[in-house]
Amino acid sequence: MQEESLEIKARSKSFFWALFFFSKNEKRDIETLYSFCRYVDDISDNQNLGTKKNAKKMHLNIIKDLEKKSSKNRIVENFINLSLKYKLNIEIPIQLVQGVLKDLKIVNIKNLEQLIFYSYQVAGTVGLMMCSIMKVTNLKLLKNAIELGVAMQITNILRDIKEDLMRNRIYIPENYRSFIFLNSKELLGNFEKKKILSKNILELIEYSDDLYNSALDGIQNLPFKYRLPVLIASNLYQNIGFKIKDDPLKIWTERIFVKKRQKIFITIQAIYKCIFLKLKKNKDNNNHAIHKIIEKNLSKNG
Repeated sequence: MQEESLEIKARSKSFFWALFFFSKNEKRDIETLYSFCRYVDDISDNQNLGTKKNAKKMHLNIIKDLEKKSSKNRIVENFINLSLKYKLNIEIPIQLVQGVLKDLKIVNIKNLEQLIFYSYQVAGTVGLMMCSIMKVTNLKLLKNAIELGVAMQITNILRDIKEDLMRNRIYIPENYRSFIFLNSKELLGNFEKKKILSKNILELIEYSDDLYNSALDGIQNLPFKYRLPVLIASNLYQNIGFKIKDDPLKIWTERIFVKKRQKIFITIQAIYKCIFLKLKKNKDNNNHAIHKIIEKNLSKNG
């Protein structure tokens, strides 16, 4: 597990920072969950696997292992044991794998609803599994967990636009682009279009902010020991969006991240808010698409 902990620290510094505030046992279980999610995601991104056909086969094997509750793969087996411990509905991690499977194809998201559903599959499901570890069962809080997961995934998408385009994936919905998209290679070589897309994504940042703010309602109703780390993680990710908004063109030249000094400041702010203030949330704006998807999938997953 120490090896997995080092892997998390190296690859997701914001996640690891918030993880510090969980108990030792919870931290171990969250690391097991994260290692599984990372493994599933890496299968789609790993160029050393040879072909997409091999990657698809690996994903389908994971689904089979989840269904039969047994695996020869250490990471998958550890996750299966975790799912049995917390009585996870196995359909939730299966939805995660099905979402990541989509990354093996050429991705060209058409509308906001498609983006939300994909984000639910690859990140909202993780929010639900985190709720199981935190023993959160309240339906309203589960909905807020999905909102937060989707918001974080949109932030990831906005930060990783260049990297995704290099893999023939564009997650910015077609109806959010004010230019004709021909293909990834053409866009990467066209400075004017990149400049336009950098402006187009500002609307998606606003949408993700709505979701972060809506999720605050759930965060403030968590037990304090969970409220603080979840709020820190939420604020750290949202801050990445703020940085992109300040200078959108930077997404093409560098990876946007929150520096250590800013993390400390955000953490202190979160501690203060958790102790002294009621967390504020803005009025829900135009979130009908996500509510529809949440209702459908929560009822399906029981």
